[in-house]
Amino acid sequence: MKLVLALTLVILALDQATKLLALSRLVPGVPVEVVDGFFALTLVLNPGLAFGFLSATPPEWRWLVALGSLAALAALLGLASRLLLTGGRPVAVALGL
Repeated sequence: MKLVLALTLVILALDQATKLLALSRLVPGVPVEVVDGFFALTLVLNPGLAFGFLSATPPEWRWLVALGSLAALAALLGLASRLLLTGGRPVAVALGL
């Protein structure tokens, strides 16, 4: 369990750090070439869920989406706790990542 929490915290910190870096250095919609003609970074803000899903949902209804997300998270946590009991180190690493 300690391995899962440690990996999760490291990944979460790296995720938030890269988001803060992108928000502080990139202008929305303006590509920044990293490798000319091959790789560029472009900041795009997403008002909805994954890939803009439900972006047109009125703000009053977003609490329903939040409750659904919490229910799904609770189900996944229950499954993860059962897997941790029998899966060993590979399962702990997979869940942590």
